[in-house]
Amino acid sequence: MAAAGPNDRFAESVVRAIEGGTLRYSRRQKLLREANRLGIERFEANLIIAVVQHKLRGNAAAAEAATQRSYAPWIAFAVVQVSILLGAAALWFNLK
Repeated sequence: MAAAGPNDRFAESVVRAIEGGTLRYSRRQKLLREANRLGIERFEANLIIAVVQHKLRGNAAAAEAATQRSYAPWIAFAVVQVSILLGAAALWFNLK
């Protein structure tokens, strides 16, 4: 396995600095100072931060979508059952 370069190490630091999907301003400033020590220019550091945030948001959205329940089948079932009951009631009252 190849050794991680400065960009990879910086990206790992960004992941650790994000709390609950949010990167606080104070942590961002610390990250930018760390990037400077690693020889990463400010513009590139901001791009790395943006890429990491984007990937984490995408992963969070995918996980949320996977865990959400779909109520559509239950709603369709209820609509069919009510339709059957209404049809039966209409037949019952028309026969009397």
